[in-house]
Amino acid sequence: MEFLETKRREEAEHREEVARLEKAAEQGDADAMVQLGLAYNHYVRYSGIPPDNKTAAYWFMKAAYLGHLEGMFHTGLVYSHGLFGYGEPTARQGLYWLKRAAKLGHVEAMYEIGQLYANCPYIRGNTRNKRKAIKWYEKAARRGKRLAMVSLYHLYDRVKPNKRKAAYWREQAEKTPPGEFDIVISD
Repeated sequence: MEFLETKRREEAEHREEVARLEKAAEQGDADAMVQLGLAYNHYVRYSGIPPDNKTAAYWFMKAAYLGHLEGMFHTGLVYSHGLFGYGEPTARQGLYWLKRAAKLGHVEAMYEIGQLYANCPYIRGNTRNKRKAIKWYEKAARRGKRLAMVSLYHLYDRVKPNKRKAAYWREQAEKTPPGEFDIVISD
C-alpha cells in the first residue's frame, strides 16, 4: 500500500513538473523545451506521463531552431534514426543537426555522426565513409568519449587494419572509466 501511495505521489509530481515545463516552453524557454521532449520521450519513461513521441520530437525541434545545443542533438537523433513516428530515417537531416551540435562541442553528437558514417545504410557503401567515421570518432574520443575509443579500436583492428592505432585506442579506452552505457572490450 505504501508503494502505491509513493508511486501516485511521484506521478502527481511529474505531471506538475510537465505542466510547469509546458508553460515555460510556450514562453520560449529552450531548456524547458528539451526537458519536455525528454519527458514525453518513450525511451525515458517519465512516471505518470504517457509517452508521446511526436510531441517529444516537436519540442526537440523547436529548441533546435532556437539554437539550443541539446535540442540540436536530439533533433539529429530524431531524423537520423527515424524516431518518434517520423518514418524513414533521414540521414541527411540527421547529419545536418548533429553536425551543428558537434561544431558547438557536443561530444555525443560527434560520436553519433561517427556511428552514422560507420553503420547507417542510407549513407554507407564506400570507403570514404569509414574515413569520415574515423574522423568523427577521433573527435569524440579526444574529448573523452569511451564508446568512440572502443569504436576506433574495432575499426582499426578489423575493418581498416592498423595494429598500432588499434592498440593505442584500446589502451585509451581501458584507461577511461566506463560511462552509463559503455561496453567493456573483450577478446
